[in-house]
Order: sequence, then structure tokens, then C-alpha cells
Amino acid sequence: MKNATTLSPGTVVQWDPEQITTEVAGEVLALSIRQGIYLGMDPVASRIWKCLATAQTIEAVCAQVSRQYQGDPEVIARDVVELLGELRDFGMLTAREEASAAAAA
Repeated sequence: MKNATTLSPGTVVQWDPEQITTEVAGEVLALSIRQGIYLGMDPVASRIWKCLATAQTIEAVCAQVSRQYQGDPEVIARDVVELLGELRDFGMLTAREEASAAAAA
């Protein structure tokens, strides 16, 4: 199910509270209770997932990933947003616009 909300650097993201996460051999396994979906994540996706334990902007998540992995920041940001969009579409992620950004619009 696609979500019409566009993800932007100011979008605040966090794990959906109705999911279960565990780590096995350095990789995250997540189960959405609400959606009945199970996901296994590679080490990079697992690192991004761990960033989502607390609510933060996509910009902050991208900054954390860029500090850990070398690469073009624009490519990293694009890949992070793509993964977050997929997680949101699977119902594994909550996404909302940051209050200050929404008030300015």
C-alpha cells in the first residue's frame, strides 16, 4: 500500500510502535504486528533501522549514515529515502512532517 505523503529532509521518522525487532548475526529482523509483514535487513539497512529507534528527521538519519559510510552524500540520502519509503509503505515506519516545517507551510 503506497502512502501519498512525500518524504523530505524535515520528515520525522520512527519505528512503528506495533512491531517487534531483534538482531541476529548483525542483521535486523523486524515483524510488523499490524501488517503481518516480516523483513530481514542487510547490515546497512540494519544500521539505518537502528537510527529509527528514536524519532528524528530524515536529514538527521542521513547525516548519521554519511558519518559511518563513505560515499557521495546525495547518493546516500537518495538510498536512505528510498529505504524509508519502502519501510513506510510496508507499515513498519511512522512518518510525519516536523512541526516547525508544517507550521511554515
